[in-house]
Amino acid sequence: MERFRSSTDHPSLMDLSMPRDLGDRYRSRSQRARVVTEAWVAKNAYCPSCESESLEQTRGGTPVVDFVCVSCDEQFQLKGQQRNFGTKVTDAAYAPMMERVMNSQAPSFMFLQYDPSRWRTQNVFFVPRFFLTPSAIEKRPPLKPSAQRARWVGCNIVLGALPADARVVAVRNEVALPPANVREAWRRFAFLRHEDVRSRGWLSDVLACVRSLKKDVFLLD
Repeated sequence: MERFRSSTDHPSLMDLSMPRDLGDRYRSRSQRARVVTEAWVAKNAYCPSCESESLEQTRGGTPVVDFVCVSCDEQFQLKGQQRNFGTKVTDAAYAPMMERVMNSQAPSFMFLQYDPSRWRTQNVFFVPRFFLTPSAIEKRPPLKPSAQRARWVGCNIVLGALPADARVVAVRNEVALPPANVREAWRRFAFLRHEDVRSRGWLSDVLACVRSLKKDVFLLD
């Protein structure tokens, strides 16, 4: 996997202002957003899985993975958008994603919500790869025969199927959380990475059910 070199000289506090000038050369709104959000991550993000203070951006065209930690080799796919993230997020092709999940090779996800009027990061949360199970990947209807990619089948990441613990928050309402707290939340369930996909799915689904009760004490009924 080819990587860009990036600076490890990160500020002590995360700068939530985004480098809007980098998008001026692009007419496409989606291209502008991609360039600006990726540049912000490259400058400000740290690895939630280890003590590394930076992530390196992969070269354009690298499938699935946008950033990687050179210290622990954790891989991340970035999802950036203007609105709040709901229960489902559109992703790439269904079959390759499901194959990666079944083989425990899916990347972790970084979800970034920003305000385009101010080009400012508002919310960021990670979903560790060990929480991704088949129940969290939804198959979308194939594209129509008249479409450019006729009968192509994509997928959704079903955030609503995951327990609340799967969302490791790094920025909430334009306030960056202490990295130590973020890493503690990540490592709390890191033992799941050593389980097979069936066990991870069972544990994740049960945890989601337990969390939905919103009680500290409950009966098995």
